[in-house]
Amino acid sequence: MYANVLIFSESRVEAGLFGLDGYLQAQFGIDGPDFRQHWHALVEWHRERIDHKPRSQSLASFLGGLLEDLPADRVLTVPGYVTFLASAPSWDSEQLWSPQQVEIWEELLPRLKVFEQFNGLRSVTIRVRRFDDRLVCPATEVERMGAGHDNLYLPPTLRPLDFTTPWVVDPGVARSGLVYDIIHFTRIVTSMRDTGAASEEAAFRAFFKLQRRLDRIAADHRLYREKYLGDGVFYTGRDSRRLLVAAIRMQRNYRETVRGGFPFDRGMRLALNHGSYRLLPFGEPGDRRGESYEIFGETVVELFRLISGKSSQDLRELQSLLVSRGYEEAEVRRFFAPLMSKVSPLPALPFSAHLTPSGQLMNSGIVATNTVIEDLQIHSDVEHFRQMTLGPREYVIVALEDAGEVVEVGMRRLGRSDLKGLESPMVIEIVDVELFEGATISRLEAESLSDTLGVVGEAAAV
Repeated sequence: MYANVLIFSESRVEAGLFGLDGYLQAQFGIDGPDFRQHWHALVEWHRERIDHKPRSQSLASFLGGLLEDLPADRVLTVPGYVTFLASAPSWDSEQLWSPQQVEIWEELLPRLKVFEQFNGLRSVTIRVRRFDDRLVCPATEVERMGAGHDNLYLPPTLRPLDFTTPWVVDPGVARSGLVYDIIHFTRIVTSMRDTGAASEEAAFRAFFKLQRRLDRIAADHRLYREKYLGDGVFYTGRDSRRLLVAAIRMQRNYRETVRGGFPFDRGMRLALNHGSYRLLPFGEPGDRRGESYEIFGETVVELFRLISGKSSQDLRELQSLLVSRGYEEAEVRRFFAPLMSKVSPLPALPFSAHLTPSGQLMNSGIVATNTVIEDLQIHSDVEHFRQMTLGPREYVIVALEDAGEVVEVGMRRLGRSDLKGLESPMVIEIVDVELFEGATISRLEAESLSDTLGVVGEAAAV
């Protein structure tokens, strides 16, 4: 753009090259009206040539067909075409263009193309301003775009054009995030090395197929894949409802895959949150690989802390490792006691999560922050709550529609989790009601989902 001052010096270029006189004089030192006069002569000469010379007609038709049926006059804007015509014996440099003017035309064409694209973008760009922490497009701008007569309030989930340029829009983007992680993936891969290359290769193929299926679920729910994480993936989306449904669908797909003999069968963790994400551009302008964007910020750290919760089995194996390395068993047990003291009182549930008395998250299922619940209330019509009782555990059931089907999601408050380096967020356990057909279910009366979770009460930290 810096090399093409046309986009800054002119606001409009009309048919017949009107509006370019000042630019042609300043940039190339030529007379604009004279250049236009020769252009009109060229157009007439070209039309006559097409009408009377079959080969010229065929060439123009061929180029026009390649370029979406351009009319004869517009074929002259194809780079290199006028240069080709200027080599014809019938070309008159005095009546048409001189060799210098032909070169200027060829140099002008890409600049005119950039001007056309930039001016088109400029014509549909609307100005916004901040009002009460919201982006608002004034009614005058809305009317100019023919989109109505009232102020237009923009949702906070819009991705800005440039995530780090404050004058475009705040680089913080309100998004919902989802991460999944296969439990003990590395450990299982390591153990397979002793079973032979064929077994290891088959396991990786099975994992690849699962990952492709989970990617399709994400795409179906309009989630954006931010990053592959080896044995997991990080997604973001605008709608917490779609993320919740996608998480349940992913867990169901994983369960089905395990029933079919999937070797990575120790479980799958999922975590969801909602908050302000920031995007940082990587790569230099003009780099042939293009510019990429990476999400960063405290909200991302929170999401990955939620997914990295340890299971009681992990802790027992770590205790055994320390004892085998020479540490006193009594001292090791005393050290881990705050984490292990309430691992077992409740009967184990498939794909579940809980907190230890010290606030450590034990995640073997799906967890979400309370911000997901708040976003769900704002943007979704969630009503008609029910309660599911599984022994001492009590869940609020929410019915979410998904592609013509109803997905029932169970939720319960676990309490505030102690996440390293972060404020302790309220954590919600998410379960698939489909797993618990024999559970006791009753009707609940409440105004909102948060109120309903409050009625059921926070789960004990177990």
